[in-house]
Amino acid sequence: MGYLVKSIEQNSIAEELGIQPGDEIVDFNNQPFVDLIDYYFFVSKSRFSLGYINRAGETVKARIQKLPEEELGIVFEKDLLGPSRGCGNNCIFCFVDQLPEGMRKTLYHKDEDWRYSLIFGNYVTLSFLSARDLKRIKKRKISNLYVSVHTVNEELRRRMLGRENILPIQPLLKKLARFGVTMHTQVVLVPGENDGAYLEETVRFLKSLYPKVQSVSVIPVGLTAHREGLTHLSEVTPEKAKDIIKSINKWQTENRKKFGRGFVYASDEMYLIAGQPLPDSVYYDGYPQIENGVGLVTKFEDEFWDAFEEWETAEPRYQHCSIITAGAFYPNIKKYAEAISEKFNTRIDVILAENRFFGGKVNVAGLLTGSDIVTAAKGKDLGQAVCMTANVLRDGEDILLDDIRPNELAKKLECAVAFVPSDGAGFLEAFIKERI
Repeated sequence: MGYLVKSIEQNSIAEELGIQPGDEIVDFNNQPFVDLIDYYFFVSKSRFSLGYINRAGETVKARIQKLPEEELGIVFEKDLLGPSRGCGNNCIFCFVDQLPEGMRKTLYHKDEDWRYSLIFGNYVTLSFLSARDLKRIKKRKISNLYVSVHTVNEELRRRMLGRENILPIQPLLKKLARFGVTMHTQVVLVPGENDGAYLEETVRFLKSLYPKVQSVSVIPVGLTAHREGLTHLSEVTPEKAKDIIKSINKWQTENRKKFGRGFVYASDEMYLIAGQPLPDSVYYDGYPQIENGVGLVTKFEDEFWDAFEEWETAEPRYQHCSIITAGAFYPNIKKYAEAISEKFNTRIDVILAENRFFGGKVNVAGLLTGSDIVTAAKGKDLGQAVCMTANVLRDGEDILLDDIRPNELAKKLECAVAFVPSDGAGFLEAFIKERI
């Protein structure tokens, strides 16, 4: 296996070596060049050899000596990772299985690729990790991985993942820890399944692998309106969320005495369901699971008010605009909008959107669709622009979850559309034009 060179950056190491477009890079240190994992591993070194087949069909070996942070300057013809490996599980709580029909095919892809976990922070169960994968993880000194554990009770885990023939999780995590792999883990909490004593057992086992297991997040199961034919599951009620938070607070107290950090964290959504105020930043120990919705609200809040205090006077970007958001963050957004409006002499209306596409139980702004936004805006005085979080766009794509593009959305709303950054300072600056 090799990868064709598309172009070479000027004044780069690759240019000095004489590598040209059309050459094929085939190995590093005489080991096959499999994918991006190999590339990162060897290019981070100071000394290594590179093997390639030039356009004349000749095999060339080049010895490279460089600073560890220096890049080779090679642009390849294709992605070095390729398509992510699909998931063979049939999880009783899988969100993909709860999507309505007729959406884009890529939305139905279930990712179970440890390489994507390493590069992008995707959570994977590692249920079907092969001996070859384990060998590569050890050999390439892989860290960090993001692991969906859910429970360490093997029988329950097989039932929750919907497969009998999966790797037992406890010996697997112990082996990865011995390899030196650091891991962040998550538990999707399903009432009546992996809560109570099962959750306590899971947290206790994962804690035994600290510091290789760095953190555990507990996330409430997400249930959409599209569960026909699926296993009946109970939602996390306010009472259940309060019980979970109480347990986590107890474990955090114990962990801080032992490790100097909380180790296990409830997601923001758990606090919102419970109707309890979110903890301050100290609780999150540097936000190790921010991308998993753990501490996102607190971090946003701190960033917003820090930036807000720095701005004395400024010209607003709009004299009148609207923000459309979902129920989970609506009270916060309304509070920020009122503060901006008062300080900078503008008008920002906040409109609550119901998620009809996925169902009323899904209330995060990032899962709002174009149709939800249009419905929420109907009959409203929207002002000069309708603003919404940039998280409504598909990752890396200029399109919403229901395949509506921003220009189409603007036509339907008969109003300009603006996508606002998901950090607190960026959110504030989206409504300010310039200092006066």
